[in-house]
Amino acid sequence: MKDSIIVMHSDGSSEDFKASIIKTTIMKETDVDEELAEKIKNNIVKKIYKLQKNDDLKTISTSTIRAEVSHYLLHHAEFDAEMQNRKLGMSITELENLLENHDKSNANIQDSPEAIVKYSSDSILKEYALLKLPTEISKAYTDGYIHLHDLESFFTRPNCFNYNIEFFAKNGLSCDGERKTTSTAGPSKSLSVLFQHLEQAMMSGSSVLSGGQSFSNFNTKIVNYSKNLTYTQLKQNLQNFLFSCNMSCVAKSQVIFSSVSLDLDIPSYLKDVPAIAPGGTTDGVYGDYADEVKRILKIFVELLKEGDKDGRPFRFPNILFNLRNEYMDSVDDELYIICDYLKKFPTGYFINDDMEGAGETSACMGCRTRMATNYTGDWEKDTLNTGNFAFHTLNLPLMALDSDKDINKFYKILDKYLAITKDSLLYRFDIIDKRLKDDRLPFLTQKDKVTGEPLYDINRTSLTFGFCGLNECVEELIGEPIESENGEKLGTEILNHINEYSKQCKEETGKRFGVFATPAESTATRFAMINKEKYPNAIVNGDEGAYYLTNSSHINVQSDATILQHIQNADNFHKLEGAGAILHLWLSQIPTTGALVKLTKEIKQTNTGFWAYTLDFSICNSCGQTYSIAIDECSNCHSKDITTYSRITGYYLPVNTYGKGKAKEWSQRHRHNLNELN
Repeated sequence: MKDSIIVMHSDGSSEDFKASIIKTTIMKETDVDEELAEKIKNNIVKKIYKLQKNDDLKTISTSTIRAEVSHYLLHHAEFDAEMQNRKLGMSITELENLLENHDKSNANIQDSPEAIVKYSSDSILKEYALLKLPTEISKAYTDGYIHLHDLESFFTRPNCFNYNIEFFAKNGLSCDGERKTTSTAGPSKSLSVLFQHLEQAMMSGSSVLSGGQSFSNFNTKIVNYSKNLTYTQLKQNLQNFLFSCNMSCVAKSQVIFSSVSLDLDIPSYLKDVPAIAPGGTTDGVYGDYADEVKRILKIFVELLKEGDKDGRPFRFPNILFNLRNEYMDSVDDELYIICDYLKKFPTGYFINDDMEGAGETSACMGCRTRMATNYTGDWEKDTLNTGNFAFHTLNLPLMALDSDKDINKFYKILDKYLAITKDSLLYRFDIIDKRLKDDRLPFLTQKDKVTGEPLYDINRTSLTFGFCGLNECVEELIGEPIESENGEKLGTEILNHINEYSKQCKEETGKRFGVFATPAESTATRFAMINKEKYPNAIVNGDEGAYYLTNSSHINVQSDATILQHIQNADNFHKLEGAGAILHLWLSQIPTTGALVKLTKEIKQTNTGFWAYTLDFSICNSCGQTYSIAIDECSNCHSKDITTYSRITGYYLPVNTYGKGKAKEWSQRHRHNLNELN
């Protein structure tokens, strides 16, 4: 058998054809004896030999092989075995494995009947997508050069969404968007009802969006609802909101992937804007309520620091703190309170609103998506009721491996897959645009009663080029890591090249193309496994079965590069990742509040656009004791029933829910002591 035949699996992965696997699979999935399994295998291999010889066969799908197995089983009257061999999006054996063993490809989805429904239906929708997509797109995906995120949603829904709170404050709530199948509520007249509307809106959004949902300027937009509430009343309302966000398990058996951004003071672009008030009216301008904005912030942070009944942190919504040059000199108290909370539960994030290329302002979501005022120039149109329509990720190291260290050849390969990625993004855009026009997603197309504008405007959403493994890419090309002088220079050139292509796409189509530092929770492992299979000497991290690439433009997590080098890396690359990026600083011990405040101010002066401090922490499930390190045994009650939490690619999750690649990455992370800055 020639070694050129590739077997394509329904999930998009591929491997070299191995005849022995046919026999092994037949015996594993059916009750036939070894002699018959061997006979069937030989017949199929003989047929493939012939096809390869006559038709230059290069690829064959597992579905085709499975159909041949069924043919021979029926021929031998093995009717029960043929039934066992049938495939329903996934094989009977694969489904039974899912029923017995939880899929960990998405650490944010818990084991449950809904998760089984999700993964089994996903397999059908993914296979359908790969069959219906233009060949060059599906082949680029199955060959591992690009990753089509949320492939199961390709033909049905867009990705993430940043809401304008004022839409629901003015219009009330229609969860179905048509005012037919659900009750309709008018504009809320109290903070508690407004919060209910926002939570229900996100639950509805979960049925028509595949990604995260966010509310920007959260504390500023609710000032007229909170200003007459006592400390106790406001705290109770905010606490209800936090708990509801963490208890709303919706589609896919997943808590709503939500985020809110909080202002430390009134941003200038909102100071003269009429402030929304109960009943959908307005009262004054937002600039009148600076004290109330700070009061809400402090109470919210107080609740975050307290945690839930068991003393655990709130995982959702992701909390993002907006930092702006215009008020950094007057928010020392607020920054101290925030950093004191982060010292206990480092679950929050900081947004640098003044990052180069972000325009007057920008809105970030918890998934790191950044919507900047660099499209129309209007902050409201560019940042609110819009989002990242979709993103695809480029496997940069594989392109480097194919180029055999020839950088000119590398750019030719990159251009090929940039063009395929653009075509795929536009292909999906046209499909979803038609669904919206056909009113198949009525929650998103419902209109503002005054302006007539839809809740979701697809024409303002971003179509995004993501990428993974820039570090391994430059290592393959020049033999140096990304933090080296030459590595940083080449990495910058590569991202500039992708940005130039993105700019050309925008000019040609008028659409909002951008470049995004992909989180790559499972994609980093998928790409690494493919690269290692195609090139045994490929540079990857981890161990066999748990390989992974370095996320986006990060420094390798195993590197002993200093904190300053990581900040310099973000300063250099984030401005080239305008559609979203994050700096992770993995910390080894609890810093002082003052040290975190100082470091936060220093990072704010760079072009780092979005960052988070990560401390591993453990909670004893027996006595509730919390530890700011990873432990195996509780020193208080000596129980070994411990849950350790850490960031995976953004949000905090129990480490035991990670997939193999991310679990290995967590174990290999180099963690920093802030004392190294002194």
